[in-house]
Amino acid sequence: MEPVSLTKEMLLMLYERKDVKRRMFLYMHYQRLFAQYYSMGFLVELINQDLGKPVVSTGDIKYIRANAHRWRSELIPEGVKNAGGERQIQTDTGGDLDLTTA
Repeated sequence: MEPVSLTKEMLLMLYERKDVKRRMFLYMHYQRLFAQYYSMGFLVELINQDLGKPVVSTGDIKYIRANAHRWRSELIPEGVKNAGGERQIQTDTGGDLDLTTA
């Protein structure tokens, strides 16, 4: 799944229609804010101020924080996921691969 570029108008439209994907798209649009450890109330205030309407609630922030880890893993390409933790080393015994941590 590739990240979708959303404008504020599209986010507002998704919230007005109560679209089921609105919270995921809100997370994708404001991912940098969610990476900070702001309080729920402060995030709601920042996002609503940026959108120009009070459409986001603390319930939205709770839902996003509970599901962000799943969405993040869906957004990161498979090659990038594997590059960080494990590397493959070819051994001299029969060409078997030995997975070791870096």
